[in-house]
Amino acid sequence: MRAFESERIHNIGIFGHLGSGKTTLAEAMLMTAHAIPRMGRVEDGSTTSDYDPDEHRRGMSISLSVLPLEWNGDKINLIDVPGAADFAGEAAAAMRIIDGALLVLDASAGVEVGTELFWEMAVQQRIPRILFINKLDRENANFYRVIEQARELLDAAVIPMQIPIGAGKEFKGIISLRQQRAWLTSPKHDGGYIEADVPAELNDLMHEWRTALIDKIAATNDHLIERYLEGGEDALTREELLLGLRTGIADGSIVPVFCGSATEVVGIAQLLNGIVDSIPSAGRKTTTATDLNTDQEVELRPDRTEPLAALVFKTVSDTYGKLSYFRVFSGEVRAGMTLMNARTRKEERVAHVYIVRGKEQIEVESVGPGDIGLLTKLGDTQTNDTLCLSSRPLALAPIQFPAPAFIATVKPRSRSDLDKLSSALTRMTEE
Repeated sequence: MRAFESERIHNIGIFGHLGSGKTTLAEAMLMTAHAIPRMGRVEDGSTTSDYDPDEHRRGMSISLSVLPLEWNGDKINLIDVPGAADFAGEAAAAMRIIDGALLVLDASAGVEVGTELFWEMAVQQRIPRILFINKLDRENANFYRVIEQARELLDAAVIPMQIPIGAGKEFKGIISLRQQRAWLTSPKHDGGYIEADVPAELNDLMHEWRTALIDKIAATNDHLIERYLEGGEDALTREELLLGLRTGIADGSIVPVFCGSATEVVGIAQLLNGIVDSIPSAGRKTTTATDLNTDQEVELRPDRTEPLAALVFKTVSDTYGKLSYFRVFSGEVRAGMTLMNARTRKEERVAHVYIVRGKEQIEVESVGPGDIGLLTKLGDTQTNDTLCLSSRPLALAPIQFPAPAFIATVKPRSRSDLDKLSSALTRMTEE
């Protein structure tokens, strides 16, 4: 995978209640972008993100997974996050390093407990949010009921960008409210679609929801609302609508809703377009760090010429050594360079640099600002450590992990199990 500038990188966390279809959606997005040749299935243990044997056995995600893809000249780093509350620490780690949150809702179940939990986490972190109403092909799917629930339980800023054509067995595609076009299901279920005119019987419904959308967008800007009140929706250009949409998503006054079916690969290309169009890229956000020489806060731009500051947000300890996942906020991490751990003040030699897609490690020369990478066999580096240069020691704000829900004692069954238990607990602590 080629290197991307920070303006072309989007780090997107995928969140949702257990069973809402996050992992299948991530798989559909990877296939639609041709990052993988075919979709795996959670039931078969063949998905890109759920590669751990425990995940195969349980049929659920238990660890976050990084899934990069390329779409229309941009790079999207998908972060597939477990939906079970048991793994809230994984969600907290993801929230620290993403640019936008994609919350997945089941069209038949609506807003669930997990949805509200992840929503609140994203609100507290001031992360732009978009919704995807999934499983519209399932029995009892009701798009409009879910919209009503989301407005009531999450935020009145929720507004559809699309509406479905049918539901359940009659689900045939989606209608774009901005483009006033229909995208019908491809019989190949490969991420493709058939563009068509909006069905005549849905024209009035489309215009009703389109007006509500344009009202929301126009309200983001005094200039837009003035032009809209004077000349109606025809007075606003497509570029002005897109600018207003981006502004509203960035400040939380608009939460756009996309829809489709991950299993049938419907609406996935449109969702990817929406992420690239509307979620602010990694290059649009500065971050603050503490200069350890002066104890003063400094502002860092996501630029290769800035001092290096990279946060380790996940650690995996396996039989081959320790894997350290990191996001670069400024500067770049290159193969062969020497880094300094801001916590220990010790140097770490970097032999190789990787990007990852699930369990696959792809060696690269460098990982630049805004991007996510992997380092192996670092000595004293742990999750929440900042990697920087000894010439400019910097410390980034750490991940705020949730407090433990309960405390327990673990004992070996026999003396022979003591060494195994000690080794296992050490690895778990590192992670």
